[in-house]
Amino acid sequence: MEMGGDRTDGRLWPMRILSAHRLLWGGKAVSIGQMKVFPRRQLGFILLLAGSVLCCGCKKGSPPAGTSTDKPAQEDTPPVQLAQIAPGKTKKPSRRPLGTAMEAVRTRVSRAPWRQLEAMLAKALVEAIRDFSSDPNTYLAAGNGCLEQGNQEAAVQCFRRGLRAAPESLDLLRALAIALAADHEYARAIAVYERILRRRPGDRTARFNLAVSLSRVDRLADAQRAYERLLELDPDFLRARYNLAGLYEVQGKLSRSRDQWRQIIARDPEAPHPYAKLGELSADLGDPEAAMDAYAEAAKRDAKNPQAWLNLAGAAVGAGSFGRAIVATQQAAKLAPQDSEVWVRLGELHLALYRATDRRESFLEAVEATRSGVRLDPGSPTGWGLLGDLLEQMHNDSGDPKYLAGALRAWKHALELDPGQARISKLLREHQEDPAETPGELPTE
Repeated sequence: MEMGGDRTDGRLWPMRILSAHRLLWGGKAVSIGQMKVFPRRQLGFILLLAGSVLCCGCKKGSPPAGTSTDKPAQEDTPPVQLAQIAPGKTKKPSRRPLGTAMEAVRTRVSRAPWRQLEAMLAKALVEAIRDFSSDPNTYLAAGNGCLEQGNQEAAVQCFRRGLRAAPESLDLLRALAIALAADHEYARAIAVYERILRRRPGDRTARFNLAVSLSRVDRLADAQRAYERLLELDPDFLRARYNLAGLYEVQGKLSRSRDQWRQIIARDPEAPHPYAKLGELSADLGDPEAAMDAYAEAAKRDAKNPQAWLNLAGAAVGAGSFGRAIVATQQAAKLAPQDSEVWVRLGELHLALYRATDRRESFLEAVEATRSGVRLDPGSPTGWGLLGDLLEQMHNDSGDPKYLAGALRAWKHALELDPGQARISKLLREHQEDPAETPGELPTE
C-alpha cells in the first residue's frame, strides 16, 4: 500500500485511504487527510474512519422521535399525542453520517463496549469540528446530521460547541432544545426554550415546544398556561388547541375541554375526530342528546368507519333512542360483516327494544343477530351470555322449561369462557344452578 501525507508525531497517514472518505463540513467537501489532525485525536479519527467503512450496506436510520414539521393537523389524522415541532431540516453533513457508522458498529460489537465506543465516536466528531472550523453553521449542520441519524448525544455536543462560538445564535438554541427533548432531557429543554422566549416572546414554535416539554415532566398547570398564552398570540394554532383540549381533560376540566373542541370544530368543521371527542365529553357531562348529535356529525364525516356508527349507537341508547341506535349498528354491521361483536351488540339492542315495545319482530331479529355473532366467534362470552338471555326470555314468554335449560347451559359456557362475569354468576345462582354441574349440550339454534 502506498503511504504518504503529513507527518504527525513521527507517523505517516495513509493518504490514499483517507482521501477516499470525504466529509461535508459547512457545505464544503474535504477529505479527512486534508484536515489538520493533532496526535491526541488520531484515535478519534481512526474510529470515525472505521465506522464509515463498517457502515457499508447499512440502512439509513429514522429521524428522531418527538420531532415533526409545523403543519396544521390533518382532517382524518389529528394529533393523538404531544409532539415537538422542529425548526426545519438541513442538508446532511456527510455521505455516510456518524449515526449510520455507529449503527454498523453496534451490530459488530457486544452491548457492553458499545456505550464506550459510542462516546468515543461522538467526542471525536466534536473535536474534529472544533479544529476544522469556528463557523457556527458547521456545528449546526453536523449536529442536525447526528440528530437525523438518531444520535442525540452527539447532536447535543455539536450544538453546545456551536453555542460557545456563537452564544446568541437562535438557530443553535432551537436545535439544542430539539435534541434535548429527543433525548428525553425535558427539564434541560425547558430551560433552553425559556431562554429563547426571553429573546423572542412571539416565537410560537418555541412556546408550543415549551408547553409539550412541560407536560412531559407533569408540570400540567405550567403547560396549560403556555398553551393558553400561545393561543392568545395565534388563536388558529390548531395543534395547540388539540393539545390544550387533551390537557384539560386529563386534569378533569371537562367543560373547558369541551369548549376547546367546539373552537376546533369552528375552525375545522370537516374533521370527524373533534365531533367524536365532543360527543364523548358531552356524554361524560350528562348531556346524551348533545352527545348523540355530535356522534352523528362524526359518523357523517367518517361514514366508512364502523366505530363511528357504534359510537352513535351508544349515544342513542343513552338518549333513549333505540330505533336510531339499531339503524346505526346495522350500518356498522354492513361495514364490518365479520365482526362478531357488532352482531352481538345488534342482538342486544333488538332484545332491549322488544322488552320495551313487546314487538315480536324485534325479538326474532335479536335471535338472528345473536346467532350470527356466535357463529362468527364461538369463543365470545358476550355472545353466549346474550344467547342465554334470549332463551330465558323465550321461557318467560312460553313457560317451556326446555328454554330455561338451554339458557342455563349457554350461561355456563359463557362463564367458562370468562369466569369474571358477575352478572352470569348471579343468574345461575338465582336459578339455583351450580355452574360446575350444569349438564347438557350447548344450544346453537
